Amino acid sequence: MGGFGPSLTMSSVERFASGLEEWWEIMPHMRSDRAFFGSTVMNEKIYVCGGMSRIGELNSVECFDPETMQWLPVTPMPAAVSCATVVSHANEIYVIGGTCRGQDSSFVQIYHADTGTWDFGASLSATRRDAAAVVVSFSSAEHSFIGK
Repeated sequence: MGGFGPSLTMSSVERFASGLEEWWEIMPHMRSDRAFFGSTVMNEKIYVCGGMSRIGELNSVECFDPETMQWLPVTPMPAAVSCATVVSHANEIYVIGGTCRGQDSSFVQIYHADTGTWDFGASLSATRRDAAAVVVSFSSAEHSFIGK
């Protein structure tokens, strides 16, 4: 999805299609061209958050619905960010750290799918970009990990 092509950001999307004679299948393009964005899956839909385009850092978010094969706009994030870590849990999307206005960030933006709204969560203890996060289920307790 997206990324850089010959000297520009892209909106193209391809998927691995193991049952076809071709290795990749072209999918509908994202609504915006973007690179350095975060992505996650929530409720069987793909969400892409922020990133960078030829105009700068983005606060836009879009969602791919595989049932309709369409990219749909989602409420924009409060702050434009690229190189952020994105993870989903319990009908929420967490956009963690990244680069905002050219500076590494420690803030956490949280999207609440039930209301279609964003707010800020507790900040990280240090700025972070290009990190990774996962949500892991251990019995009835769930934990989120971000590297040091």
